[in-house]
Amino acid sequence: MNHTEKIIDRITLWVIVTAFSLLPLFFLPFTQDFYDFNKWVLLLSGALVVFLLWGIRLAVSRTIILTFPRAVSGFALLTISALLTLMVVSTNKIDAATSILGIATFGALTIISIVGSFVIDEHAKLYLRWGLFVSVIIIGLLTLYQFVGLGQTIAPTSFLSSTRWTPTGSSLTAIVAFLITLPLLIAELLDSIEDKNETKITIFSLSTLLIIGSLSITVYQIIPSLSSSFLPLNYGWSIALESMKNTRNAFLGVGPENFLNAFSAGRPFQLNVSPVWNIRFLANSTLALHILTTLGIAGFFAILVLAKNLLKLAKTMLLQNRNSPAYHRYATYAKILSLLFAFLSLFIASPSITVLIIVFVLFLIVQEDTHTYTFDVPKELSWVSYAIGIIVFLSVAGLGYLLGRLYMGEMTYFASIKSYQENNGMATYNNQINALKLLPANTRMHISFSQTNFALALAIARQAVGQKGKPGGTINDQDRTTISTLISQAIRESRIALALAPQNILVWENIASLYENLIGISEGSEKFAIAAYQQAIALDPTNINLRMHLGGIYTGNNALDEAQQQFTIAANLKPDFTNAYYNLANVYKIKGDTTSAIASLEKTKSLVPPESDDARKVEEEIQHLSKLTIPTAALREQESTPSSLTKPKEPDLLISPKIALPTEPN
Repeated sequence: MNHTEKIIDRITLWVIVTAFSLLPLFFLPFTQDFYDFNKWVLLLSGALVVFLLWGIRLAVSRTIILTFPRAVSGFALLTISALLTLMVVSTNKIDAATSILGIATFGALTIISIVGSFVIDEHAKLYLRWGLFVSVIIIGLLTLYQFVGLGQTIAPTSFLSSTRWTPTGSSLTAIVAFLITLPLLIAELLDSIEDKNETKITIFSLSTLLIIGSLSITVYQIIPSLSSSFLPLNYGWSIALESMKNTRNAFLGVGPENFLNAFSAGRPFQLNVSPVWNIRFLANSTLALHILTTLGIAGFFAILVLAKNLLKLAKTMLLQNRNSPAYHRYATYAKILSLLFAFLSLFIASPSITVLIIVFVLFLIVQEDTHTYTFDVPKELSWVSYAIGIIVFLSVAGLGYLLGRLYMGEMTYFASIKSYQENNGMATYNNQINALKLLPANTRMHISFSQTNFALALAIARQAVGQKGKPGGTINDQDRTTISTLISQAIRESRIALALAPQNILVWENIASLYENLIGISEGSEKFAIAAYQQAIALDPTNINLRMHLGGIYTGNNALDEAQQQFTIAANLKPDFTNAYYNLANVYKIKGDTTSAIASLEKTKSLVPPESDDARKVEEEIQHLSKLTIPTAALREQESTPSSLTKPKEPDLLISPKIALPTEPN
């Protein structure tokens, strides 16, 4: 090995050590997702650098080195399954390729395993261990700082206001990091005791106590919120099984970008009576269930291979060290415990790129039996090594450009969010245009741009009508043209999002909401709103809010039987949902069915706090309905007591004449 090769190997080693030491605690407040997305970008950047260094080394030395550690089989299978899903299942290939738990993540870990792990010797393992220790210790210190309120005091920013804040992005992920790292620290402590190294004994004793304290605090803080913040395991399992009723999805999953679709379609109605009934989860309960749902049986098999390799490593370590001195043997038991925690994390921990990274680092730290293959390119074929090096360089350059473009797009989009929060409509609009120029296939951004265009149209319309002092009056031609243009752009963007992700519930919900809010502004909006809500309900059949919106539109159009049907279904889906019964009572009142209206109001009253404004309002309506001399029209206008119970509202903005809608496709 010549001097140049040694330098390249050294750089490769420190790229790997630095990247994996930073990843658990790495975050940046420059994108919408501070945590997982930025960890993902750092991981991909590290993998590209390692791949580039491998290509340079190949061109310089004419030697191809490929390493296959035990970890590579599981991650390689995940990469293959994600690739098959991308090609066969995913409609929007860009959204699928850039999913955090998708092909890019698995491919990056596989590349680092095959072309980079040959530099991981015993010294490198020591560096990786210390890097992991330092990273998790910092997470532990931050946990303590947040718990006592120092984080908010020292750096008073919004994301540091929570006592549960952690740079891992999730308290559950922090718990996994603590559980996997704690036995490794104990192992180092036991080895230090055996070696009588007082400095290390002090360091690892304090570190162990810190992690135990941080783990205890995190568990203490998270237990009260488990039932109200996380998808219960039994529902996650039910959603995974429901997604597998389709043969293709059973083998290849729904796609890493489509978990929300699977959640919406397979969500059990029992979830509506749980504390998380109104939460749309973007990931399954556990990593294994998430992979089973998004990558199917093929991806789940890869998780099983990863789990099997962890158990094999534990068994090998146990057999190799059963005759070691006492403290070293106990240290081995501690390392085995770390492997067992990693094994459990695949099936119990919530889906997280940080969990995968820590499991991968654990493989690198404890692996012994790696298989390295070296191929020397003959001198007369030296052009082959140069050609491969050039291909690697061009691949890294191309992927690096795309990754940079993606990051710039996300930064620009986040700038639009901040502009919106500052009530700067023009900056929001322009930033979203620039973000879409960088990321034209991003479904989420097209939905947002659709909403921004419509919000601007409403703002201009309200301002124009308000200036004339006519809440339902006319507007001048210039304002009408501007409003019409913005509405057309809103509809166009919603159509683009639909073309990119035709089964995405958020796309259909956006279309439905758009047309619902156009009622009173554009002729014919009602029929498009109804059609869009019907499609949204087909994709999310147990969603109560969608049925309430559709029932409200039916009520406004005097389609009372259809409205009654939707409110009845909503009440059946969530028997304790007061607004469903209240709106059902309103429909019965309009239809003149006083008995049924009173029965629905009595049910509403039984579900609200006895001394609340809601209870008083419902009681007043019951009393009025009981007096048969009061005309129905008067009953409909009865609103004497403030309340959180709401009936369908008339459009709050009426324009005359109404603005024509763009021609709609089928």
